[in-house]
Amino acid sequence: MVVLRFAWPSHWLMVAKSTPALRSATAVLCRLCSRLDRRHTLAMDLLHHGADQTVIALWLGHESPETTAIYLQADMQLKERALAATTAKKTSLPRFRPSDRLLEFLKGL
Repeated sequence: MVVLRFAWPSHWLMVAKSTPALRSATAVLCRLCSRLDRRHTLAMDLLHHGADQTVIALWLGHESPETTAIYLQADMQLKERALAATTAKKTSLPRFRPSDRLLEFLKGL
């Protein structure tokens, strides 16, 4: 019920609590979410500790590493690391000084 508290309006939760069929469906859904969360957490932990994409695919039981790649593209920590590695070095650029010819041309516009 913890997961559904954020996803469902409160009146749905009241119905789910009072109806046995919905109560069992809610319990199954919560277990499913928890299992998927654990799989995702395992995959991200392996990835952040340097495991290869093929190893992660094997752990998750994916048929091919391409399936795993779909999920890895959304990982923000990987994107942040890649961005940090490509950040330009701080250099002092000289201030642009337009020539007199350019200034005269611009004034004539």
